[in-house]
Amino acid sequence: LDDVSTRAEVVPWELMLGSGVFSKAAARLKLSVEEKESIEKAAVEDWQDAIKAGIWETVNYREAAWSTVASALLYERWGEDRFKDAAMHFGNILLKCQEKGKAPGIPFRGYFCYDTGRSQLLSDHHAAFNEAPMIACAAMCRVFPLESAPYREAAKLFIEGYLAPGSEMSAPYNLLPAGLSTFPVWTDHIFHGSTNVHLSQAWALAKAAEITGDRQAMELVQKQLEWTLGRNPFSSSLMYGVGYNFAPNYVYCTHNIAGAIPVGIDSFHDDMPFWNGTAGATSHEIWIEPVSRFVGTLSSYLNFHE
Repeated sequence: LDDVSTRAEVVPWELMLGSGVFSKAAARLKLSVEEKESIEKAAVEDWQDAIKAGIWETVNYREAAWSTVASALLYERWGEDRFKDAAMHFGNILLKCQEKGKAPGIPFRGYFCYDTGRSQLLSDHHAAFNEAPMIACAAMCRVFPLESAPYREAAKLFIEGYLAPGSEMSAPYNLLPAGLSTFPVWTDHIFHGSTNVHLSQAWALAKAAEITGDRQAMELVQKQLEWTLGRNPFSSSLMYGVGYNFAPNYVYCTHNIAGAIPVGIDSFHDDMPFWNGTAGATSHEIWIEPVSRFVGTLSSYLNFHE
């Protein structure tokens, strides 16, 4: 039931994400002159198409975050006022998605909400982009250092008001919270598994620690990487072929692949973790999203310690 056909359409935040990826590729990869020019042209075109297609006054956190990143990277490359103006505009919208006070019934603050209305905190259960706001804040701090203060404050509050105290719920493992729980709240009986949500949150913490230079926060990031590689209640590495006691994955079109990470540890009752050696979907199904989040988290962790 999840193998469906969808109609092709223009999705502004995905265009912005694509623009950011193209800009990053053009700046980092070894390319010919022709390849570099082609990729840079694509970055600008995707950005322009997104601007034309979007309604950009009230947006959600993904639209605000990736638009901030794309605009900042384009300004970094071209130095044009239109890109800086857009980065400032979207960055300001992104900051409005953060809850700076304590909402009724919620003991934390500094978390991000789905949109500027802040009626629902960011609490994904399968696919997750928790890293996006902090990646955007980091881009603003690097590209616009003179205007970086509000983004540094946002990162500091994100750590001290939310992730650090939230991780105490799961001591001694100090797993980062998914919303207000340790694990996601599942919305159906199919899409279960916490690792992508967990590692997207870990990447967000790692970027926040980079922004603020918070060594203690980066030590908390290390605990998230350790959880993934075996420092969990099951003493099981979640990365196939790495560490000890790793389980076989549910693979329907390949063999088990060294370095693969499945959808992740499940939970059923009272926010307690559950993991076994049965290769069943979706918790044991291999998925590229947790791998990308693991690599992103590890990259920030290593950059911090260089």
